[in-house]
Amino acid sequence: MEKLASFDPDIVILDVMMPKMDGLEFLRHLRADPEHSTVPVLVQTALSSPSDRDNVYKAGATDMLNKPISAGELLVRMRTHLENRLLFKSLQDRMRLEAEVNAARQMQEALLPQQALLDDIRKNHDLCIRTHFETSSELGGDLWELGKAAGILSKCSSLIFVTTGWALRSTPSTCMH
Repeated sequence: MEKLASFDPDIVILDVMMPKMDGLEFLRHLRADPEHSTVPVLVQTALSSPSDRDNVYKAGATDMLNKPISAGELLVRMRTHLENRLLFKSLQDRMRLEAEVNAARQMQEALLPQQALLDDIRKNHDLCIRTHFETSSELGGDLWELGKAAGILSKCSSLIFVTTGWALRSTPSTCMH
């Protein structure tokens, strides 16, 4: 177990019969460790009774190989479990990224002024302010449009800018109420 703490294996090939700690005990410790709980474990064993096989899987084995081991079978099973591990890690990374993007979107949307405030500014100061927020992996910033309003639907002399500092448009546009 000490050696396992020093590196992060992509797969473990484990024998049930080991001198200091049997493979099932090792497997239980491995599965209890959050850092290694999802590492695929191929157990090699000469045990073949249904109850022995059940105990191996109950301890947390991903797969089993009976001795004597066929090199071809070992390679195919290792490749399958390594591909599954890579797909699982990729899915975890994607889910984490989506959660972070959603949290950032919610925070950003919470910063935008409420429509009632925008309506009040329009009514009391004759200013048309519009915002647009869209999550993007290629562009950052907020899009704001500020213009002089002259009625519910009117042409505005407007300036659109992105808070990252570069102007997109400074031409008249229609301000919608």
